[in-house]
Amino acid sequence: MPRYTKDGTCIFPASEVAEFTVCPKAWSLKRLHGHVTLGSEDVDRGDEAHQSWANDLEFGFTIGRLIRVVCALMASATVALLLIAEKL
Repeated sequence: MPRYTKDGTCIFPASEVAEFTVCPKAWSLKRLHGHVTLGSEDVDRGDEAHQSWANDLEFGFTIGRLIRVVCALMASATVALLLIAEKL
């Protein structure tokens, strides 16, 4: 839960921000409504949804890495061609 400083500023711990980032619904149920889940079909569905989200995120990171590699190769090839053309 948030803490308040002497001047009334609200501070959320980094762990809560991370928890909210991963699953806002789970954070809301736990922190705002006091629900504690010990195991159920909903938890299993949530685990599947989180796994799907993680797979999609990893796929996005992989695509981003591949795009950067291709761009670097294209830039290197362009520089190489310019240097070769300059010598001719």
